[in-house]
Amino acid sequence: MAGYPIFPLEIEYIIFTTALQLRLEDNDRVDLILVAKRVHEWLISKIYQTMAVQTTPPYLKYPNRLTINNLRKYGHHTQNLLVSLDSTVWIPGDRYLSFCPNTTNLVLQTRNHPNRTYLERISCLPLTHLSIDMIYPPSSTPGLFPLFSRITHLRVFHSLSSDNTTRFTSLTHLAIFSTNNEMIHTSILENHPKLEVLVLLEWGLVVEVTGIFDAEVDDPRIVRITYRNELLVGDWLLDVKEGRGMWGLSDEEVRKRKKLKEALWRVPQ
Repeated sequence: MAGYPIFPLEIEYIIFTTALQLRLEDNDRVDLILVAKRVHEWLISKIYQTMAVQTTPPYLKYPNRLTINNLRKYGHHTQNLLVSLDSTVWIPGDRYLSFCPNTTNLVLQTRNHPNRTYLERISCLPLTHLSIDMIYPPSSTPGLFPLFSRITHLRVFHSLSSDNTTRFTSLTHLAIFSTNNEMIHTSILENHPKLEVLVLLEWGLVVEVTGIFDAEVDDPRIVRITYRNELLVGDWLLDVKEGRGMWGLSDEEVRKRKKLKEALWRVPQ
């Protein structure tokens, strides 16, 4: 079995379970065991590529059979990690970060500002996407400064002023709680010339773009999107798996708006 399977997971499962039901000679059984091992290795890397733990209501884990032993064995496969914890957890939150050293997309909610141990763990990760409930990196953790300069997608879980993001010099996407202070929006866009999308988050029943866009006066990069905080894991998985969450919808909306702007400028005055 050269390379990884090329079929979708569902088809691979049917092929493999059908093969198990056949009457096989000894040599064929050996071959099937070797195939099973390759399929197992492939599936494990796929399954644990994305992992989420939420110990606040509604108490979710993804994948559903996540255990501490599986974390130790397979966490190195993880690229997308969500950790949302209350004060009573079965494993300290910073341990997730140590078990998943190859994480590039991190969502971290600790219900208070992450302590020094959290911050040191974060500074060792090869992150490009970060959602976090702090914005001021303490001077005791200087390793965060070069990390912040590599972040392209940032979501901040609290109110934000325009100067809080100055250390994030590579930002292309920023999501903050919605505010009607247009001066903050303007200052953020001026401070981050690479910024392609500024998402203003508002509470809602579904994840969707809201508001009316005026192509004559509005900046196409500022997009209002509703979110469901109690469904943090599900909405995050929409982006990771389908590209239909906060980042995916905002990218699509900005592309549409820029086309409207271009069409408007082409109309003879």
